[in-house]
Amino acid sequence: MDIIDKLNKELLKQNFMGHSYTSSELDKYREVAHRYACMENAISVLSDMQTNISYIYYGGFAEALGLKETEKIDCIHSIWEEGIFRLIHPDDLYQKNLQELKFFHFIKHQPKNKRKDFYLINKLRT
Repeated sequence: MDIIDKLNKELLKQNFMGHSYTSSELDKYREVAHRYACMENAISVLSDMQTNISYIYYGGFAEALGLKETEKIDCIHSIWEEGIFRLIHPDDLYQKNLQELKFFHFIKHQPKNKRKDFYLINKLRT
């Protein structure tokens, strides 16, 4: 089984223990992702694991990569941003996916109130 298959299995098949969110909660986090992309000229992705949908917000850097004009939003029916991934060097993409799997395993063993204190940074060649 490759890394993407393992990530799909573990991320999309999580038991959310009956926790669902309201549309206003989702809107709040979508707004945070959008503002971050705008402020940092970044590309921000908010993935909804329960519905297998991602919201992609494009700041100024996206235009430099030839992805989108700035301030655009995409909604895709996947947690995998193929349009972005195809720009990443294959060796880096493999390592990124492997690091995400390891990070997911690390986070799920942390107390719930501490999970927000950790993040993962990757350097990727495009």
